[in-house]
Amino acid sequence: MVSRMGELVTSTIRVLHVDDEPMICDVTRLCLERDGRFKVDVVHSAEEALALLRMSPYACVISDYEMPSMNGLELLKEIRSFDSEIPFILFSGRGRETVVIEAINTGADFYIQKGGDAKSLFAELNHKVDYAISKQNSRLALKRRDAILEAVSLVATLFLGGEAFNKALNESITLFGLATEVDRVLVFRHERDSTGERAFRCICGWNRIGELEIPKNCSFPSGTLFLGEDMIIQGESVVGSTGMFSDRSHKYLHSQEIRSLAAFPVIAEREVRGMIWFCDCLAEREWAGVEIDALQAAASIIGSALRQDEMRSELLSGKEQYESMYSMMHQLCDTVPDMLWAKDPEGRYIFVNREASVRLLGCSDISVPLGRKESEFIEPNPVSNPNMTSENHDGGSLNKGITGKLSTGRFDESRMINDQPLHLDIRKVPFYDQNGGLIGTVSVGRDVTADRERERIFTLERKKYSSIFHQVHIGLITCLPCGEVSDINRRAAELLGRGCEEMQGINLYSLSGLGDTGLLRDFSAAQALKEPIHGKSEYVDKKGFLRVLYYGVQPYLDEASHVMEVLITIDEHYLD
Repeated sequence: MVSRMGELVTSTIRVLHVDDEPMICDVTRLCLERDGRFKVDVVHSAEEALALLRMSPYACVISDYEMPSMNGLELLKEIRSFDSEIPFILFSGRGRETVVIEAINTGADFYIQKGGDAKSLFAELNHKVDYAISKQNSRLALKRRDAILEAVSLVATLFLGGEAFNKALNESITLFGLATEVDRVLVFRHERDSTGERAFRCICGWNRIGELEIPKNCSFPSGTLFLGEDMIIQGESVVGSTGMFSDRSHKYLHSQEIRSLAAFPVIAEREVRGMIWFCDCLAEREWAGVEIDALQAAASIIGSALRQDEMRSELLSGKEQYESMYSMMHQLCDTVPDMLWAKDPEGRYIFVNREASVRLLGCSDISVPLGRKESEFIEPNPVSNPNMTSENHDGGSLNKGITGKLSTGRFDESRMINDQPLHLDIRKVPFYDQNGGLIGTVSVGRDVTADRERERIFTLERKKYSSIFHQVHIGLITCLPCGEVSDINRRAAELLGRGCEEMQGINLYSLSGLGDTGLLRDFSAAQALKEPIHGKSEYVDKKGFLRVLYYGVQPYLDEASHVMEVLITIDEHYLD
């Protein structure tokens, strides 16, 4: 399919169904494949399923519980040992509470019990599969989007640092390849070939596994690209499976074992300078809109770099041409949300982007800081980290590597700007000339003030909570989902006949005296149901006294509805 301006692109989604009953497998496949979105592969044993999962990517696994040699939960544990994220749905006739709880605790996304109305049952299965895959795809898409945008910031510093163009370009597409998790990245330049015709010529490539040899004939004349339309020349992206391309393009893609492709125009100064390909070779990919937007930003920065290289190759030495290139790179850096600046070895600014000039130095005119030191604009770090020495102020210190050169550094720095604290996460990179002499440093500063304020408020709230927690006259215990005690107040320790320090880190299931009590059963049940449970339980404390404890079990969920902590209240009288 073709994507214009970042529309969502869809492809067939592969699902693996494991069940030792062929009839169930046939019905499941028929129901899920009805609308054409899913392609269901069927196996009848856990061993076959594991073999397929290690060879081919799947979007979701549906498994029966009772199967020969290995049941569904054992299969789930094996899968989680090498893939912690693939959605897993237990689709079984077994409905025991213990099976449900163990499935959820082991990492199953959903449990569906067979039986009842077949139409409703498979409608629910279809919905759960679609929901689990959509949720997983959204999470992965946002993760990749953030990784791509972070790579864009790093790539900006590469091209500003004065490295050779080819080296900087190779390092850039490596960053983009790792961020997108594709199998291959190719960069094409739009130029005239030996016959004088305009063509796209591959100039750089990255491969996830092994070296990538760029074929000498890897070029496409203008007008013979995708579907007979010069969409790239029109400035539009093309995203989809390889079957959509023209015969000439498809022949090359097939020879390179490329199964799906996201191609973006590389534009600078309103002219297409080339294109960049993000290729998947093992399986077709469904790109989300947020990822496509981020990839367009990546293509834009490559376009600026190609234009910069063209200007260098044309030996643009005149002042007007130099200012045009500098202005272009400035415009590029001004689109980056982070603060960027560069200094010479004496600490004088040789470059600042608008974000750094306005927010860090208080200058609306970005030319004002050039040639001047930071101390001329702000006081020396009045709220700096107490562990930070004067040597690492004004950009932080850089350690020397084994070659004797300064290495890249990362550190936190705090300062007061207009009587307001500004907390920065700074990365600093040294740059050298061809003879190894230090010519300056480039720094990227990210504003983490909001994060630090949230941490401060959280710490205060945690102290307030801890004070109340330990002073109330009701027994309180906080536990991890596995049962490990993370905190306990004095009243709870007294009711259990133990000391507070003795209870820290102990697992409730290993606590002698509780045994197979209602408290332990409800501890697991409350997590499975994700709802509070109240009850009563007898307990023999460490001194041998029998106590009747009234308790409440309250699970606390994170944004993804996963149990992250459990609060237990206990007392010897009834708790409403």
